Amino acid sequence: MKTPVIVEFKDSKFKILRKVVKKLEKEGVKELLARNGITPVDESVTMLKILLTSVFFRLELSYFVEELDKRNKLRKFLNI
Repeated sequence: MKTPVIVEFKDSKFKILRKVVKKLEKEGVKELLARNGITPVDESVTMLKILLTSVFFRLELSYFVEELDKRNKLRKFLNI
């Protein structure tokens, strides 16, 4: 059985991840993606958030997507 991803704001991992998510949402990152021909930009940012978070917690991507579907707090945390 795999461990669930439960958002705990006091945990240092989530503090670091929050900073990463905020950086990805900045206009500079979106402009950089568009300048390099990556479109649609908003969907690309969402995909990057999902991919980086799954790698950050060392989870399979498919399992992490299932967790996203189950956990509203996790979706809010990632602004998805």
